[in-house]
Amino acid sequence: NSRSDPTNGGDTYLAWQIGTGRWLELNGYYLPTDDILGDLHHIATSVVAGEKPIALPLRLSGLPQAAAPLHVSLDRPARDGSGPWEVNVEMTVGGGTIMFSVAPAAGGKSWESAGLRGPCKDDNGLVGCALAAGPLPPSLTTGNPADLLDDLTLLGPHETLWTTQVINP
Repeated sequence: NSRSDPTNGGDTYLAWQIGTGRWLELNGYYLPTDDILGDLHHIATSVVAGEKPIALPLRLSGLPQAAAPLHVSLDRPARDGSGPWEVNVEMTVGGGTIMFSVAPAAGGKSWESAGLRGPCKDDNGLVGCALAAGPLPPSLTTGNPADLLDDLTLLGPHETLWTTQVINP
């Protein structure tokens, strides 16, 4: 972990459990410092746990009521350095997992070029992709993975267009 290795050989994580039993996690990457873990500890001292709506550039609708967010990330810059930001939403649905990824279309890197397989669409200056794994409810298993993109609305690259109402049953 040094300035000569800005990605720290990968990512550096700091996780801790709070009084409610929930876990918080900080992820450091591309940090230009020699004391990455020390910086994460310093940042952790100012973290306030709670719920705060965060506007994102997508809306998901038409998913089953049982669909539940598992992991949501807004990375600035994109984790692979290909663009100014990217959003990943991973959801559990009926024992399976669905993942949506959204990034600016200009300069963004598609999942296919990253070695992943999944249908993508371009709309409103964004590219959105979907992947599914495991057993999914019959309502989501039409045989065509691209049908998951019907549940994804891309709002646009400018934050003024983003919404905090991301998941709409």
